[in-house]
Amino acid sequence: MAETDIKSINKRPVHDTKAREDIEKLSSQYKDIANLSLTKHTDGKVYIKKQDGTLLGAGIEISGSDVDLSKITMSMSGQTLKLLNNGAQIATVEIPTAVVTDEQLTSIIQSKIDDGTLTNMTITDNSITPQKTDFFNVIDITNSVIETTWGDGGYNAVKTDYVDAIDEIYVIINSVSGAGNEIKIDYYNSSKTLISTYTPDNDFYTKYRETIFTSPTGGSSVDYAFARIVTFKLPIKELKPEGTVYIKITASYIKTGDSCELRKTLDTRNGKYISLDDKYNNDLIKNIDISNTNFKTISNNSLLNYKKVAVGSTDFPGNNILYFTDYIDTSANKEIYIRFAINSSMQITNFSDVALYDENKQYIKTVYANPGSDTSKEQANFAVIYNDMTFEANKELENGEKVKTITIVKLTVPDEAKYIRFGNIDLYIKQFAKLWNFLYVSYEPITNTYRMTDTYNVEINTDFKELVNECIEKPKKTMCCIGDSLTNWGGGTDSTDGFLKIVHDKTGVMTNNRGHAGAWWQIQNNDESINGTSAVNRVDYIVANNEKFNLYCFIMGSNAGSSTDTGETSSNKTTMCGAIRYCMETLKAHDPTAQILVCLPPQRAEGNDGQLLVNGVIKKIVEDEYSVRTLDLYRHSGVVPNTTIANANYLSDGLHLGDNGKTAIGNTLASEVKYMLCL
Repeated sequence: MAETDIKSINKRPVHDTKAREDIEKLSSQYKDIANLSLTKHTDGKVYIKKQDGTLLGAGIEISGSDVDLSKITMSMSGQTLKLLNNGAQIATVEIPTAVVTDEQLTSIIQSKIDDGTLTNMTITDNSITPQKTDFFNVIDITNSVIETTWGDGGYNAVKTDYVDAIDEIYVIINSVSGAGNEIKIDYYNSSKTLISTYTPDNDFYTKYRETIFTSPTGGSSVDYAFARIVTFKLPIKELKPEGTVYIKITASYIKTGDSCELRKTLDTRNGKYISLDDKYNNDLIKNIDISNTNFKTISNNSLLNYKKVAVGSTDFPGNNILYFTDYIDTSANKEIYIRFAINSSMQITNFSDVALYDENKQYIKTVYANPGSDTSKEQANFAVIYNDMTFEANKELENGEKVKTITIVKLTVPDEAKYIRFGNIDLYIKQFAKLWNFLYVSYEPITNTYRMTDTYNVEINTDFKELVNECIEKPKKTMCCIGDSLTNWGGGTDSTDGFLKIVHDKTGVMTNNRGHAGAWWQIQNNDESINGTSAVNRVDYIVANNEKFNLYCFIMGSNAGSSTDTGETSSNKTTMCGAIRYCMETLKAHDPTAQILVCLPPQRAEGNDGQLLVNGVIKKIVEDEYSVRTLDLYRHSGVVPNTTIANANYLSDGLHLGDNGKTAIGNTLASEVKYMLCL
């Protein structure tokens, strides 16, 4: 069989995708090798040489006199180049991968902005999606059911197997009570050892129980009258003790044969939707209800929020099984249409008792579905609009269930009622209805008799930038400014006049004035305490008290500066050069991810030649040795003494800042702070 090289393979059709990928990868490696060669350097070592003559690696000493470079072959494995002599590996070389640092990339982009190459860098409308943000999560609720095995939980109770302790779980049970004491939670660690058991109190049931009544799957009419599906929201994240990994849930008051279910959400929509990320779910967000925001509205076509019902109300005297908690506004609409589906062959005219309320939702009276012979009770005005009744369950609803009767009734509401609530639903409807998804209430006549009620209309304000600014409280950035009298007297605070107030007002950064008049970089009078005045002392104070800031700013060098680098290391804190090195090394070790900015002092009335020399020393040490950014206030702040421009009020006395000097320094520093803290 003839030999086949890479080039000839690439020209032939390869129908297997994996084979094609492998061939292309191999071809790429051979191309890389083809661009390399071997050369023996003057030091006697063998180097790999690129096409441009660059030598790679530190050179290889190949032992033995029988090595013929012409017989050496090369192969690539990832970033490793293997050298083989007649097929035997004699050496390996790691081929470096080019890496661009964040600083290099930032510098490149900034230079392109400065020279005008990059302009008009704006975000177009509707171009940012949830995937490009960090404040939205995309949640998949395609399968919201939590799989578990229900076992014996004791008398009239069932218990789950081990379930992962996720933040929130909904448990749905068929209960003959609905009044409380249905739930118990056992907490387990990673070894499935019991940590503790949580037995909810009455406050829990008041807050987290949602009772929804429906027909269970069997039993007598008495069972039907009292049975109800009870839904509980279990806030596991709030309740679980430390170390919890698994839980078991016990559900009580369960009838034999009845089912229970665990769900991640009660939302019946399938697919994906967005929610706010937990890190933005602070107290401000928690206090905002959907009703008082302008960025999202969710509406249900049914007037009833049928999932929220409760037991007991004085508004419905007598045999009160339960009532709907929400109010229906009837101030303008006096005709209400109700659709229900029942798995029995019967015609029901009167749907339920109706409680009437005024415009302030104050109770007026109750009108009754069946007042009977009691003449003191007023009859509710129901009328049948549609009734499809058969003796076979041949009407298939949207969820696949079949029923015998679908009925639509119209309620005419008395003029005095501005709001109504339904209660004491007709017994036969309670017995046989599919109320969970098919109790539907509308102002308009109902034409789609098979539609489920869980249809949501969602509107989101696309101007989410305004939403974030108004509704999300961003954590405040902080900075401290270590300086001499320029900072002590001219810096001010966030609320008092000075250049730091300007920084705060323009950036929102919380500033901290650590200036001290007459201070030096180096320690003074051999004072090494954390309460001393030098930059060294104040850095030691920060470390000793474990203070952390987003930005550490120095404005030092106006006093006792050195015009040359005297070369001391950080161990010598008695000279300016040693002290600068000490401050940089100490702060970087204390807070490695924070930013450090060193500001070179501005011009003065006298001594500018000396100040320029001092500034040059400071700049060279912090930039060249510690990669710390400097801000040249001498050349770029706009501050000049009165000897240059009379009465400009940049300086008050030839050295310290006047009002205009504070403004100039504040504006210059604010711009730098914005850049360094990405504001």
